[in-house]
Amino acid sequence: MSDTHAIETAAGPSLFETLGSLDREIARHRAAAETLKRQADALLERVRDHENVTSELTEARNKLSALNVKVQPQHSASTAPRKRVRRNSFAWRVRKHALELITNAGRPLGRAELLEGLISIGVKIESSRPSNAIGRIMWGASEFEYKNNGYWIVGRPLPEGSERTKRYKAPKSDD
Repeated sequence: MSDTHAIETAAGPSLFETLGSLDREIARHRAAAETLKRQADALLERVRDHENVTSELTEARNKLSALNVKVQPQHSASTAPRKRVRRNSFAWRVRKHALELITNAGRPLGRAELLEGLISIGVKIESSRPSNAIGRIMWGASEFEYKNNGYWIVGRPLPEGSERTKRYKAPKSDD
């Protein structure tokens, strides 16, 4: 009988079972480690993809921001700068609220629509011809331009579908 055979018999089959069990456990952990490495590599690849997209989006945003600065009027305030600022003047209030009304509407607004909007928000119009007064203020304001039968904000492109048609006025009756 050989010495190896004697050790096997003396130790019994449980040693070989234990060694086999350990070998299986080692193999299982190696496989799990390899799986985790593959998953980590895949996650790192996704991280790189997201970083690339973030970089491209940031670059696009910066280009758009630079473009927006070029398109905007040369002033930073919501209304164009004046030689003398009179925040309580009728013209200033009309320009300020007209900017809000036009922005909220998302399309050019005519004098009648501006008048209606100003009255609805409580702007007092002390003029015998309020529509003409608003038209005169809007026509002279450098932050607005007349486009598509209404006043629009200078430097902003007209939104799609903002075409206005001239409103029909019924003829006066001869009564």
